[in-house]
Amino acid sequence: GASGRQAGRQAPGARRGLYVSFKGTEEVALARSLSAWMRARAGVEISEHALLADETITEFQDGSALKQLTEALSREDVHGITANPRSFAARRHNAEQSLRVLRKRPNLALDHLYAADALARGEAVVVLGLLQDLKRAFGPAHVPVGTRAPAIAVGLASARAGSHLSQPQPARARPPG
Repeated sequence: GASGRQAGRQAPGARRGLYVSFKGTEEVALARSLSAWMRARAGVEISEHALLADETITEFQDGSALKQLTEALSREDVHGITANPRSFAARRHNAEQSLRVLRKRPNLALDHLYAADALARGEAVVVLGLLQDLKRAFGPAHVPVGTRAPAIAVGLASARAGSHLSQPQPARARPPG
């Protein structure tokens, strides 16, 4: 029967099992933004299509993506993670381990930091909410200090070659007091 709900309807010509979610432009823009941010900040490769899931974002259920993101953002190791969790309890434990590290961040909203159960189930609302909170707290994507893309590094090296920046600077004495 037709329920009038378009989300999850199979697109014409789509392969069996491949479903297209019909979302508004705001949701698509948010998913695109979060996907690019995770890729740039932590190397977490989750497509915007996965983030557009109606109810479950399976890529976050085992806790490995959250662990990778947490370690990259906090620069702190997340210990005690089960590599291939088979049970809900193991998935929940993985999410909880990452959330413990994230709770140490003072400017991070608490809304989703105690939602290990929902994260282990991959609840889209909670996953997206947490990702938005993380992006707000840790800021936009940037190139970490000490790492540069090769093209940028070459440009910087050639620009610095003729400047005073390439010369070692003498240490300055601190004024007394």
